Amino acid sequence: MHREELGAMDADESFDWGTDHNELAARAVEHAPDRADLRAVDIGAGEGRDAVHLAVFRNPA
Repeated sequence: MHREELGAMDADESFDWGTDHNELAARAVEHAPDRADLRAVDIGAGEGRDAVHLAVFRNPA
């Protein structure tokens, strides 16, 4: 991709990959032990939809 194309994508406020978590994040939550000190890191993995899913799993509103 050219710099101009990337800039146009960044200017767009929509989500390129949607807002629903992916299947791997759902499966990770299913198999996670029930421990208060459990942590997860989602680094450089896109727009953050899986990170939000993991955070809500441990800290429901």
